[in-house]
Amino acid sequence: MAIIRNTPILSSLFGVLLIGLLSSCGGGGSSSGDSTAVSAVIGSAGGSLTSSDGNATLTVPAGALADDTKITMTEVSGNDIPAELQDPSVLKVYDMQPDGLQFATPATVEVHTLGSTAPPDGAPLIGLISDSHGTLELLGPVNQTIDSNGITVSGPINHFSSLAVAHSTGLNVTLEASPSTVSVGGEFTVTATVIQSKDSQTDGTGVFNSSWTSPVGPAADFDPPGFTIAPAVNEGRETSSMAIGTCAGVGTGKVNVVLQALSLAKVFQIVAQKDIKLIGNPTDDIVVHASASVECINLTPAQPTVGTGLHNAPGGLTKLEQLILLGSSFANLSGDMLAAFAGAEGYVVSDLATGEVKRTKTGAAPFLGAVPISQAPPGPDREAEIFLFGSSPFIDYYYPNTGDFGGFVLTFPNAITDVSNAGGALTADEQLYVDTFGVSFVAFDSTAGSYQPTSEMIPASGIGGGTQVSAFEQTAGGPVLVVTRVAAPGAGRLFFAPRDSTAPTDVGAVGPDARRIRCAASVCAVTSFAGDELTIALWDGVNLPTIIGNVPVGDGPVDLDLVVLTNGDVRIGSTGFNDNTWTVTEIASDGSVVSNTTLPVDAGCTNPGHLSFFEDSDGMKALVTCYGSDNYDVLSP
Repeated sequence: MAIIRNTPILSSLFGVLLIGLLSSCGGGGSSSGDSTAVSAVIGSAGGSLTSSDGNATLTVPAGALADDTKITMTEVSGNDIPAELQDPSVLKVYDMQPDGLQFATPATVEVHTLGSTAPPDGAPLIGLISDSHGTLELLGPVNQTIDSNGITVSGPINHFSSLAVAHSTGLNVTLEASPSTVSVGGEFTVTATVIQSKDSQTDGTGVFNSSWTSPVGPAADFDPPGFTIAPAVNEGRETSSMAIGTCAGVGTGKVNVVLQALSLAKVFQIVAQKDIKLIGNPTDDIVVHASASVECINLTPAQPTVGTGLHNAPGGLTKLEQLILLGSSFANLSGDMLAAFAGAEGYVVSDLATGEVKRTKTGAAPFLGAVPISQAPPGPDREAEIFLFGSSPFIDYYYPNTGDFGGFVLTFPNAITDVSNAGGALTADEQLYVDTFGVSFVAFDSTAGSYQPTSEMIPASGIGGGTQVSAFEQTAGGPVLVVTRVAAPGAGRLFFAPRDSTAPTDVGAVGPDARRIRCAASVCAVTSFAGDELTIALWDGVNLPTIIGNVPVGDGPVDLDLVVLTNGDVRIGSTGFNDNTWTVTEIASDGSVVSNTTLPVDAGCTNPGHLSFFEDSDGMKALVTCYGSDNYDVLSP
């Protein structure tokens, strides 16, 4: 997991931001000096008005006023601020006219406070109102939103005078996402902290509720989900909650946290000596919305180089069969470029760049392939297994709680001819496997915390045209394409199995002695060992596929690999087991053949049977296992 370290994003909530009005039946604030007045006529249909500085907006709902009324909002500063609001804690004051105007339904006022006018850390913002006798009143309930642009607070007002935004000490909340730039598949930490300053009298409980905006998502939500605070007498206190997020794709995502906090009455005990009157229900919650942005990038790490030409089989394996590329990390294994090789004796995971063997597992020969699967992203803290198939198949389990493959294997009583992950991906929730009884499935079981065989099966009795030999699904739980094998000169068949009560559909003929089907994007290909060809089909992964036609390749293709190119074409690699060749075929999205080239493998590689594409610092290459010579060949397309 690659993560770029950077300065954390910090959203300071400054406690709780509220709105205040100064009711001044005989005079509350005028629009003189450098103050600027903005007016609008609002009637029974409702309307809105924004202050001259653009930071305060009044919204009057329909029915709140019976008649057309000229409403004026004036930013007040300096000596024009009423005496009872002449305090360093006051950040903004707006005079609202006509004085004493009453609303049948409360209007809403929203004020945006820029970073330059925000109070110091640890100082929450509050809202104050005052009547004609100078008694301050506190509005509620309120909503506060904090993001990279500043702080916005909104609340209801019932009547007019002067609107004031001020801060008070006692409660502060921070939201931190770290790191702020993360590679796709990487993780980051989100920390929400409630901070009480020294001598704060606030007590009570609150709850954190989170939401996540794509491409970020939670790997583990906030723990604990809430907080409890008590009066801080001699020193301040901090209560934190932490969540883990992941980047699923490229882009800027947001972690949004709603702090369903303490009641207004609890929070503002600290200013009770100022004789503040609470407007609204004393048990109303203070609701604070905060967000922190995380930039998800497609980080391309420095690629190692794998030399072209022949290489010895890893770990002493003989009769090399299928291989799967694993990247740089799988379970507790790591390296520059890991690959899982299957051979007669079992499987070996080795590093292609260094040749170092990372893991070896043997069993009763012969084996045809080793297919790894992992929860995303692969690594030591994710459930994983390797499905070794052939005449005596078994699953080799990895356990994150012990940090190692546990020695336990799950065996199968019948020979298995093919195993593939959903969509051909290393990280998937489901594998399928093919034996003489049909197509069965292994799926991630959240209760067991591991991949387990399911009871579902596509029985062979429902599929004719030969023996089932290979299958593929684009998505876990989705329809399956099944290939049957008939000895030459008879043709195998391609079947579409929807995995419901509907019987499988015979799509059409594939070549004689069919061996393997794989798909990428909308292109599928089936190898025909006796026909020396690929059968090309188009499939959206959901509906009935369409067979396009056949493409000639080397003599005796067994396995194949498909990759999607940047232009949308699909590159198919196959091998000629009998004539020691390999073929690169490119298919357009409409199924037409763009190019088709067959070349010899390097001398010394005999009976090439399986191929996988990979990229190193030189670009795309192909790795071919050589069954007859117990080695592998690295080739450049």
